Amino acid sequence: TRLATRTNDLATGKASSGEADVYQCVFAWEFPIFGGTPAWHTGGDLPFIFQNLEDIENMIAGDDATAYKIADEASDAFGNFIKTGNPSTDTLEWSPFTIENGETMIFDTTSEVRNYHDRAVQELLSQLPAANPFG
Repeated sequence: TRLATRTNDLATGKASSGEADVYQCVFAWEFPIFGGTPAWHTGGDLPFIFQNLEDIENMIAGDDATAYKIADEASDAFGNFIKTGNPSTDTLEWSPFTIENGETMIFDTTSEVRNYHDRAVQELLSQLPAANPFG
């Protein structure tokens, strides 16, 4: 397991420019396979956004209903964002990211916007000495 401190620099920078609303999300649903231990660092959201869950049937087996619910929410939100610039839907309110609140959509069994959802872990990690990649 690897955790690294990160900031919301990209979202903060975009939000402070005032050019357009900024939306941030995290896919937090635990895949049922192997007791929810696999981690998807990149691309795990794509089958949900593009409604391709049939390509990962073995990963979602055991909680298909939740997976399809999240896929419906995510694909509707991303589709709305593409069409209108706002990912909110009739069933899912997605507030733009602000520097003050750090609004982030958490796609999970209950999808919702949380403010600086990872603040506690980021504060804890920031207290650790920096890792030396060479030593």
